[in-house]
Amino acid sequence: MKKNNRILVLLFTLFCISSFIITELYEVRADNTDITEVCKSKGWLYFKNQTEIMEYIKNYADTTCYEDKEGIYVVIKDENVKEVSAIGNSGNGGLFSKYSDMAFRSIYETIDLSGTFGDGYQLLHVTREALETHSKGYTKEMYLQADARLLQIAESCNGDTDYEKISKAYNYLCENVAYDHSYVKGTPYSAIVEGTSVCSGYAESFQIIMEKLGVESYICAGNISGVAHAWNAVKVDGETYYVDATFGRLYGDKEKFFLFGTDSRANIYNITIADHSYNEGSISGIDDTDNISNTDNDENFEINYNVTEYPNEANPKQQEYKIILLILVVATIVTIVIVGLTVYRKKVRK
Repeated sequence: MKKNNRILVLLFTLFCISSFIITELYEVRADNTDITEVCKSKGWLYFKNQTEIMEYIKNYADTTCYEDKEGIYVVIKDENVKEVSAIGNSGNGGLFSKYSDMAFRSIYETIDLSGTFGDGYQLLHVTREALETHSKGYTKEMYLQADARLLQIAESCNGDTDYEKISKAYNYLCENVAYDHSYVKGTPYSAIVEGTSVCSGYAESFQIIMEKLGVESYICAGNISGVAHAWNAVKVDGETYYVDATFGRLYGDKEKFFLFGTDSRANIYNITIADHSYNEGSISGIDDTDNISNTDNDENFEINYNVTEYPNEANPKQQEYKIILLILVVATIVTIVIVGLTVYRKKVRK
């Protein structure tokens, strides 16, 4: 009897140890080499640390200033999904420090990879879509053509001081971009390549030039007298001023709309304006101080967490671990049953 008990204890211990080992192996699923090889064969991206993932996706968002429905696929751990998915959607209400955040947003969709790498891994699909109305249908070719021209303009606007850079860029846009009274065109491409645009094209083109010249600037998206409008804010000698190339061109008064500021606008966007104001009041019936309101873009930054099952085959090693574990479980159960029956028969005979 004691011998049989010892056998049962031994079998139970063997079962526990085997289960623990197999479970640990199954949690790992596959080593980094396996993940890398699978990702490479499927065209997915895989990074060993969070920093590399963040940097890559940030660079993708900053440089993909056009609609990209194909996007990129990144294998990522569950705990990193939410933090990574905030990249490319950093607009602060109606104030944008980058053109890429004003005109476009990143869309994130998670795809479950438990059947490929096991629990804890997701396939993150990142795409870019237009956020600003006029940017819908903006292609990579349009972006590249406009960006190349804007680089040339930025080089021609370079100077010894930020003031000089800002004034040259402002003058260029006022003198070379006609206002589109059909209200159809409103991108850097239409403004710089085609020579016509509404306010968004002026503001976005100015922002891109400032970014290329290293001048701190922002795109301001709000409305004046109930009409949507976009302009810019820049830093000069530590103070923030507004620049509105659209009105500078539209009203033929460049000086009036260059480096101006009002406390009303400053309060809306929570930025510092110089103590003195260059604003002279109403312009053709448009009140510059009282009828400007912030646009609320928060709803545009929601993350799509639609989870779908990825139909790919499981990793072969997972299958091996499952088979081994199943064999051990079955063998242990069969052995326990045999030993139990043997003990029972001996008792009956006695």
